[in-house]
Amino acid sequence: MEAGSTSVLRLVLGLAAGVAPWVFIAAAIIVSGCFSFLENALSDLGDWAAACGGDAACLSSCNRLSEPLFNYGLVASGVLIVLYSLALGAPGRVYAFLLLLSGVFLLLVGVFPEHARPWHVLSAFLFFLSAPTAVLLSGLRGPVPLPLAAGLAALSYTGLALTIASKMGVLGIGMAVPEIIVAAPASAWLIYTALRPGS
Repeated sequence: MEAGSTSVLRLVLGLAAGVAPWVFIAAAIIVSGCFSFLENALSDLGDWAAACGGDAACLSSCNRLSEPLFNYGLVASGVLIVLYSLALGAPGRVYAFLLLLSGVFLLLVGVFPEHARPWHVLSAFLFFLSAPTAVLLSGLRGPVPLPLAAGLAALSYTGLALTIASKMGVLGIGMAVPEIIVAAPASAWLIYTALRPGS
């Protein structure tokens, strides 16, 4: 493949990988009709039966069309991240290889909805851990300025700590907002590296 075509493909994959998850999540939130940023986890969008815990009134208030939007959206987004990581040089570059793993873990979050424990929780945790680590390594041993990479990674790690605190009931709110804090910097990084020549 010619260099120009490769650059265009990498640009498209990077931008799509950064934007696609949020498009599917936003669509699932709109369709669900019952999602609350202060009460729910993002994964509730993919499995309302588990989220509602058998509460018939809760389940009847939710449009379950959000489930395929969310789950298949994460699978598609994970595939895009894997493809983009290959365009960045995985497995030869450590940060790109970690990005590849994070794409696989994100894909598995969609394959294993909330009721598929412990695989759902494990996949989500590994995604939340591997994505910011890939970002950090891109600053230490890659093409991204270290202050930017470190700042984005620090924000994600903070979000991960808040997600764990929310899961333990310490925060008193659902996990959606902390989860967004984890994932958004990684998406910003994907878009940045896609637009930055030589990444």
